[in-house]
Formats: sequence, structure tokens, C-alpha cells
Amino acid sequence: MRHLTLTFYFLSTFGLANGQTIELELKPIKKDYYAWITSLNEVPVNWLDNPEGEVKGRAYRTCITTSEIYNNLYIEEVTYGKEGCCKQIESKKEIDLLELFIKFGLTGEEANVESHKWVSMTNFELKIREQIFSITIQQNIATIKRTN
Repeated sequence: MRHLTLTFYFLSTFGLANGQTIELELKPIKKDYYAWITSLNEVPVNWLDNPEGEVKGRAYRTCITTSEIYNNLYIEEVTYGKEGCCKQIESKKEIDLLELFIKFGLTGEEANVESHKWVSMTNFELKIREQIFSITIQQNIATIKRTN
């Protein structure tokens, strides 16, 4: 009976981790440069029907940096002017990879993080150690779900 209980516990824990959805705060940052960018991936520009002053389009992009062996993940909102001119970073926010690793039970260093693909304007996939995570961004929250 004891073995059956332990087996059930581990199977249910594994099942919850696979289907688990978490929310993490997107933390604003003020960096004006990154020392070592290893990946920069941008969603296609959303051209605005009603421009906001000089801003004619908006897009999000992921920026993965590496320091020694550790990765950091930043989400940037960029704006475009007339005819795609004058691209500027509107805001920069960080997803705490340590917190993501802890909540999904990933062990080891925060490394081997890759931007997989953009699915929509505010949803992208991240690949961490051969596992795919779907991340939806809104305001100051990232909703993250392991998809495989």
C-alpha cells in the first residue's frame, strides 16, 4: 500500500507540473545596454490604425542574455514611427528565470534558455532544456504554461 501511495503521489505531481500554469510578475528594468545578447526575437510589427502621435506601430521582442552560464530573459516593447523609421524601446521588463525554474521544478542553473517562436502579438514559446513553455504577456504579468 505504501508503494502504491508513493507511486500515485509522484505521478500526480508530475501530471500537475506538466499542465501547470503560473503567473510571474514582469519586473520593469532601467538597463540601457546588455553586456552579452545571445538571442533577440521580435514579433511582426502591429501597425496602428489610429497612430499615437509619432508612434505608428508597436511590437514586442524577447531578449535573452548570457552572463557566464546564466541566462536572463527580457521582454521589450518597441515602437516605430512613420514608414518604420525611428525604432525605439518603449519599455523593458524581466521575467525572473530563477522563479520560473523553481515553480516548474527545473533543477540546475538558469541556462539553456532559447526563444522558440512568436505565436501571436503577445504570446511566444520558450524552449528550456528541450521543454516548450508558452508565455503570454499582458501589462505586468506573464502567464506561463509548460506545453510538452
